[in-house]
This record gives sequence, C-alpha cells and structure tokens, in this order.
Amino acid sequence: MSFSSGSQRDLYFKKEVTYGTVDPTAGGTVYAGFEEIRNTEDSISLVRDNFVSDERRGDRGIHDMRLGNRQPAGDIGFELSYDSFNEFLAGAFCSAWAGAGSLILKKGTTLSSYSVAKVFSDLPEYQLYTGGVINTMSLDINPNAMVTGSFGMIFKGMTSGSTAYVTSPTATGTNRPFDGFTGLITEGTGAGVTIGVVSALSLSLDNGFERNFVLMNDENPQVTWGKSNVTGSMTLYFEDTTEYDKFVGETESGLTITLDDLEAGGNTYIINLPRIKYTSADAPVNSDGATMITMNFQALDDVTAESNIVITKSS
Repeated sequence: MSFSSGSQRDLYFKKEVTYGTVDPTAGGTVYAGFEEIRNTEDSISLVRDNFVSDERRGDRGIHDMRLGNRQPAGDIGFELSYDSFNEFLAGAFCSAWAGAGSLILKKGTTLSSYSVAKVFSDLPEYQLYTGGVINTMSLDINPNAMVTGSFGMIFKGMTSGSTAYVTSPTATGTNRPFDGFTGLITEGTGAGVTIGVVSALSLSLDNGFERNFVLMNDENPQVTWGKSNVTGSMTLYFEDTTEYDKFVGETESGLTITLDDLEAGGNTYIINLPRIKYTSADAPVNSDGATMITMNFQALDDVTAESNIVITKSS
C-alpha cells in the first residue's frame, strides 16, 4: 500500500477546438499536445449535488437518493512568471495577445476552453477534466514574497482511471517568478504618479460564467458568461489624503503595476487599469504602529484603451 504525495502530482492542459472535447491524437483515450502547468497548488475536483427522496413510509426510513449534476471545478494556484501563463491569461480575458514585439492583452468576447489532466504519478492514478473555462483570476502582490495568484476554473466533464490520458506533454518554461520588490506602481489618470507607500495590492477578475444544464444530461452542454468584472484592493501607509480624497469626491483615477523578473534583457509585465473608482477607504487605528489605509476599487471600461484592464508584456 502507498499513499499519494503532493510532491508527485502533475497538472497539464490542452486548449480545446470544440468545447468539452479533447481530440485523441495518440489513439484511444491517450491524448497528445498537452502542456505542463506551473502551479503551487490546486483544488480541482468533481462536485455533485445530491437530493433525497421525500417519499414517506411508516418505518421513517429514507429509501432513495440521487447524485445530481456534475459540476467539476477548482482553483490552480501559481507564482506569476513571464511567458508561463500566456494561454490562461488570454482565456481569463476572453481574448488573445496582439501586436508584435511587445504584446498586448485586453478584455474580449472570445470563449476559450481547456482540458486539464491531473496526474498522481506515484500511484499512478489519472483524472481528466474537460470543458474548462477560466471563470476567475486573482493576483496578489506583497512585500517579501513572490507575486502569487490563482485561476478559478469550472469544467463540463470529468473522467478518472489508472490509464494515462496524457502522452509526451510539453515542459513548461523556467523564467523566475516576479516578486514584490522589483518594479513600480503609479496611480492617477494619464501617466500617473509613482507611489512608494503601498504595502499590499490585489486584483480580481470575475467573468461570471454559469453552467447551462438541460434535461436527460448530468453535464452542461454549454456555458454562458456575464460581464468582465475587475476589482481590487490597495493597502498603503497613510501619509496624506491624496488617494483618500478621490474616494470622498468620487474622482476617477488609474493604476499601473510594472513587474520585472530581473532576467537578462528585462522581462516585464505592465498591468494597467486605465480607469478606476475607489469604493471604500478604511483607515482604522488599532495599535501604536503606522496607520494603514485600505482602498478597494472598481475598474471601468476606458474608451481609449477599449478595456477595463490591459497587460503589456515585453522582453
């Protein structure tokens, strides 16, 4: 008997041509064309509702129950690194990278779906999730830490077994993760002003995907989406009321985060939210230490940028 170890779990993905379908290019149920996913953790699993018969009998028993619709889902945690998540970032934005040299990613209306294989190589046991769409994405930037995040996915179907679903997957890149030291943050409309008092910053993207179930099928044949909802939170040392006054006066602003991985030649991501409004500004005093102000914000569509968020990557 052996127990599976998390240190021997692998994740692989393949973009689908048809939602919920992965082409068996290696024969049978073995699939080629998968790529490794760099990750720190995952919570991908099959979830099913259950419902119990309401029939009443004199013995007070529960005599039947059913498992409901299949709703596989979960998060993939990661440390953000240059070029490692190009496909998933595009899937989260429902768009594609554009341009030459420095590539740009904006919000779009293109649905991309993925198959994800979860491999417990020490058993060995295998799980294959199909029809995966990236419903949510988060990024967290903190001092003395790597830039971390997660992709929240919902899937159509799931199968499992002891036969490998994946053959000859492509290895992932090896660029070092971005950290909370290297880069800069600017706040304000236009070019903005560099600010050096931010102690934590987080971004969240929610696409509002919903499964669409039909009768006589426990898997959803399709998904529909909602608006691209980008929100965030910035915690900074309270040195003046510049940002606070923007909340009080409902003044629009902007935010740009530049990340650099210190590789030779300089690999950078510039994350720009060209138009934001602060939705709260909390400055509690509960110790003798520095006063911190936490400001939540909502990103809005910008006419010039044609998006609520823009990522520019260059090297």
